[in-house]
Amino acid sequence: MDVSIIIVNYKTCNLVQDCINSIFEKTKGVSYEVIVVDNNSNDGSVETLSLLYPKIKVISLNENIGFGKANNIGFKSSIGKFVFFLNSDTKLLNDAISILANYLANHDSVALCGGQLYDGNGNPTGSYLEYPNYYFFLSLIFKGNVLYKNLLIFPEGEVPYYISGADMMLRRTFIDKYGAFDPDFFMYYEDTELSFRVQKLGFGVHFVPSAKIIHLHDMSPKEKGPKISDLDLYVVQSRYLYLKKVKGIAVMEFFLFLHIVKSYLAISYYSIVRNDQKVKNWRMLKKILENF
Repeated sequence: MDVSIIIVNYKTCNLVQDCINSIFEKTKGVSYEVIVVDNNSNDGSVETLSLLYPKIKVISLNENIGFGKANNIGFKSSIGKFVFFLNSDTKLLNDAISILANYLANHDSVALCGGQLYDGNGNPTGSYLEYPNYYFFLSLIFKGNVLYKNLLIFPEGEVPYYISGADMMLRRTFIDKYGAFDPDFFMYYEDTELSFRVQKLGFGVHFVPSAKIIHLHDMSPKEKGPKISDLDLYVVQSRYLYLKKVKGIAVMEFFLFLHIVKSYLAISYYSIVRNDQKVKNWRMLKKILENF
């Protein structure tokens, strides 16, 4: 088997069908298997996918264990020489899987690669992203948000960034020795940490723009409105977890301390101006930071 394609589903059954259909339609040059790991969707996804696609493997979990852990479970049931972690909200535009697999086969020093992603309107989108640095965390604390740079457009080959978790192909030999996604991350930044680890171990992380894939972005159900959602809190937790793993606990605790101080100041300010929702949000955030 050349490639094992692993897709994690959480209440995105229709999107997964579009993704699988595009795999069947576009993939011609390699042998492959498709494994869908369902994170306890409880919406009929497991039954529907099993009925529509009897040749794929559907793994049903009894709880939502997060993105990385679910992908890791899918890997344990796979047999491919290369492992392709593919988001449920993607569709192949060409034989991207064969292109990526052939690229790894012809570049022995490369352990991870990803293709060119496009949004729903056909515009190029974040195929690779900048690693969070100290300025990133200072902006997050003092400005309340982070402005992502327009990165240089790279040709095929090595990039000094991390490959989007929407489409990551790795060698099985690398995963067998060093692992895939770090299970400490529930959601977000697991792709950042994995790319960083691959590069730190001396292997290549490459961008292959000839592999073309639509990525619709964050299509799993989420809360809307002014209230901080659970997913927002996962982002905060994962950012500091990444900082701890990459820069060490002392650096993480320094930035965490600054963020906690900012939360106390924000709570005081919004209490004075009587913005109850802001007070509630900052208290939730402070609790997450203090319990990290």
